[in-house]
Amino acid sequence: SEHSFPTRRSSDLEAKIRFDKTKAEWLSWQKQLGVAKYALEKMIGEPIDKKRLLEPERINLTTLAADRAEWEQKLTQNNDVRLAKTYLKIAEKEIDIRASEHYPRVDMRVSYTKTDTQDISAHKYDKSFFIDVKIPIYQGGYVSSRVAEAKLLARAAKEDLDAATKESKLKFEDLWSRRDLSIQSVDLFKEH
Repeated sequence: SEHSFPTRRSSDLEAKIRFDKTKAEWLSWQKQLGVAKYALEKMIGEPIDKKRLLEPERINLTTLAADRAEWEQKLTQNNDVRLAKTYLKIAEKEIDIRASEHYPRVDMRVSYTKTDTQDISAHKYDKSFFIDVKIPIYQGGYVSSRVAEAKLLARAAKEDLDAATKESKLKFEDLWSRRDLSIQSVDLFKEH
């Protein structure tokens, strides 16, 4: 009888462990069911109660059966793609800005000064106009290296745009295949 007590205790512990593990799996499935229900509600545009989940013939498949081309056109409106396009435009403008440092620069200044003096021979108002012309003759490759850097940044921005576009297409393909699977599952439920 001494030996039977520890085995019964260990079997009780094993049963409790199995029960807790099963309960954790059940809770996980409940959460996944909630997420799937929410996704289906978003796809069909109406709320679903528990009774309706068991009646697939009441699910309106026309809202799920949208045209693929219509959704593919919307890929360009993805926020990541739009942001990457904006960065590319900025990088391309930066090339032009940096290249403009090769050009001569003309600055103009106008000055107007009033002098308070008692001397009648002195000018009371002094007006001056200055034109500064700066012609870059040699800068030691500074401008050329900045232009080259801007071109590399633009190339990186282009690669980021390509990556964002591919990522959005990949997500779209994943969601579209899940949508097709959902429609097929509903059709199968209706048949059964």
